[in-house]
Amino acid sequence: MSQKTSEASESLEGIVRDVLSGMARIVPCPLVVSDVRGRVLGITSSAVNASCTLCLKVMDMIAHQKTAPIGGEECECDDASGAALPLRNAYLEVIGAVAALGTADQVRPYALAVKHQIELVLKTQYRLKSGFLKENAIQDIIQDFVNYIPGVSDLELLEARARYLGFSPGLLYVPIVFDMHNFRQFIRDSWKGASSSEDCREAENFIQSVKNRVLLRTKEVFNAPDDVSVPLNGDKYAVFCSISPKIQQDKDLVFKRVNENSHILLKKFEEERLSAVLGIGFFFKGVPGLSYAYRSALEAVSLGKLLFKQPGIYDIQNLRVESLLLSLPASARQRFIRDRFTEFNLDPSDDELKNTIIVYGMNFFNRQSTADELHIHRNTLNYRLKKIEERTQKSLRSFRNYIELYIACLLSNLPSPDLELQKPKS
Repeated sequence: MSQKTSEASESLEGIVRDVLSGMARIVPCPLVVSDVRGRVLGITSSAVNASCTLCLKVMDMIAHQKTAPIGGEECECDDASGAALPLRNAYLEVIGAVAALGTADQVRPYALAVKHQIELVLKTQYRLKSGFLKENAIQDIIQDFVNYIPGVSDLELLEARARYLGFSPGLLYVPIVFDMHNFRQFIRDSWKGASSSEDCREAENFIQSVKNRVLLRTKEVFNAPDDVSVPLNGDKYAVFCSISPKIQQDKDLVFKRVNENSHILLKKFEEERLSAVLGIGFFFKGVPGLSYAYRSALEAVSLGKLLFKQPGIYDIQNLRVESLLLSLPASARQRFIRDRFTEFNLDPSDDELKNTIIVYGMNFFNRQSTADELHIHRNTLNYRLKKIEERTQKSLRSFRNYIELYIACLLSNLPSPDLELQKPKS
């Protein structure tokens, strides 16, 4: 027996065991399930021999084509010992039989109920597996888009694959990449609450079901006919938000649609105790622009996580300064950080101070908005800003003072050049 066949047999045996365990409490007659060779996979009684004979009779009838074609009336076998029905997998192949012992007319409904329950579980498992395989295929397609090289890559083939995903070549799109912020912890907590079983198959099915739910919520929000939502590796997802030709010339309306939907999506996640970091990339039209735009959304996610360290929506359009600073040589970055923090008499490892300076600037020096984003009282913010001015002996109302300190804080938060950070290449 091959390893693949053995794994399939073990999976079926586990399903049969679980179904019969539940059915034994409500079905008044003995039940047995066998594979195509007549090997018993599960029983609810010690009276096995007669039911095995019934199962084998069903197999024999099917082997000799003494049954209606698939989709017609189901083949069954009954005699004085009970009734038996064939068991089919998601491909409608016969993989075994279910038998119920007793008066045939009385026990047939129980055999049918067990058969339907096992086949339902098999179909669900198949759909999950198919979704996983399709997810891998989509990831391959996205990766080919990202690696697109003008004049080298097969543009016609890529455009055909893009249409398979649902892209409309003539439309403007905005890429959004999001990384589930607390996904692993959520899975651990939910799995403990959902089941005490250590069954790896059940655990994988549970994880896949959560991922499918995240994708469903995404499609509920980005639901225009030409929107494309796809799962990526791990707990990442991508949305390619289509922009109607009616508004694509008005960037304010484009920005409004993308951001409003992004906030709605985050709200849906919060309702399910999930959170995410969303990165919005540059606009693009057609496959040639997808590579640059998609990587700009990835960079927005990376910068959002790195600089703000919390779930939220981060637009690459608002992070161009940070993107530019990333291109500076390491020596220039370090020299500027050292000189400015020394000049301002501040500690570059003081994350609270740096975050206050950055968020204060991002909110255009509005103290209430800054306090709200930092989740602190406005008086606490006033105290922090006053402490910074006292320590530095410089006024933050001076644009030059502030911008130098702001850039130094940004630089100290950015990764060193030897750390990998996905960013668009020209």
